[in-house]
Amino acid sequence: MDPLLGRSLNAPVTHSRVRLTDENRTVQVAGDLGWKHHPARGLVVSALFFFPRGGSAQVTRSLARALPAAGWQPTLAAGSLGQPSEPTHAASFFAGIDVQSLDYSPALELAEPLAAPVPFQPSYEDRPDAPDRIFAAVDDAAYERLVAAWIELLARAGAGAADLLHLHHLTPANEAAVRGFPALPVLGQLHGTELAMLRLIEAGAPPGWRYAQAWGRRLRAWARHCALLVVPPGAEADAALLLGLERAKLLGLPSGVELERFSQRPLVEEERLAFWRRWLVEQPRGWDQSGRPGSIAYRDEELAPFRSGGPVFLYVGRYTAVKRLPLLISAHARAVERLGKPAPGSGTGRSSSPAGARTRSCRRR
Repeated sequence: MDPLLGRSLNAPVTHSRVRLTDENRTVQVAGDLGWKHHPARGLVVSALFFFPRGGSAQVTRSLARALPAAGWQPTLAAGSLGQPSEPTHAASFFAGIDVQSLDYSPALELAEPLAAPVPFQPSYEDRPDAPDRIFAAVDDAAYERLVAAWIELLARAGAGAADLLHLHHLTPANEAAVRGFPALPVLGQLHGTELAMLRLIEAGAPPGWRYAQAWGRRLRAWARHCALLVVPPGAEADAALLLGLERAKLLGLPSGVELERFSQRPLVEEERLAFWRRWLVEQPRGWDQSGRPGSIAYRDEELAPFRSGGPVFLYVGRYTAVKRLPLLISAHARAVERLGKPAPGSGTGRSSSPAGARTRSCRRR
């Protein structure tokens, strides 16, 4: 008996709706010790409302790649931005996965991105002049157009024939599932940013968040509609309180990694230095407020600390307030004071603005 599905693993697969429970707290994926191929369990449609740009997209991709080996046949519905080969383009980022996408690019060309027939994706963060406005400032008309677009996208992705919907975050994709596929069980997975916005709404929304209370109610309703809600480990109690859920409905699970891709491959001496030169000097991918990849880079002479070997402390992520990067830089500075030796690639300067936070060894190109 598979406790996640509530049926025998040897039972034939049908399009009847599966039952989710909270009993299976041990998760193994392809590559784990002791992993075995499971018989087919069913069809799952996963949905990522946003175009690929952060950690949740990485998690979505890794999980979709692992599901077939675990017995699930996945299809992905995702937001998309830009042209093929760009990192924000869904079909390119999720290459090798059966993906249906919703293109937000036309909305980005408008002075008011939310006025488009398919509005530009909103955000859980309130950033001045950003095209992705905070959800709490999105009116009902734009919201309804997003829901309609996602009902159509989920249908294209095969939700009508699926056994399970797996929805990342709490977004209008959840409402699309409620309206378009009400009998289909939903496994929700939170990544933390939705809870951060809800926490701010509860504390007293800023004046510009005109629709904050409506969005707070929506997030809670979508959470209640989920048969099971996966949250980051340690966030169960806080999420239950914010969302008004019974603790038993939440399951704390780490996002995990693709072990084959993250297996250790040590480089020595010049090979190691060449690796860092490639990504920090020759082909940098970081960017500043311009959003242009490569606009933040190192100079070749700044690679000297890497010659000494030893561990390297690396931050990979966006410069947004929710990432709390200034706190990370401050913590590193305190660690340097105690340890007496800076880690390779570190510096002492920091900006009070998360968008401009960078170490002294970084510069604009």
